[in-house]
Amino acid sequence: MSTLVLYTSRNRPLDLAKLTERHFALISLLQYKIKHGDRILLCQRLRPKMTEPRYSSG
Repeated sequence: MSTLVLYTSRNRPLDLAKLTERHFALISLLQYKIKHGDRILLCQRLRPKMTEPRYSSG
């Protein structure tokens, strides 16, 4: 499960599992102010990690 969201007011991605003190304060200010359906924090999918391409030997 991803903990990544997009904070649309500032077009800023946030990881809810690793919030800085500043971002935690920002998210806390939103409590009770946003409602279901508001497009303030949008869930983001995890992107697969890029790995080095495998080359065949031959």
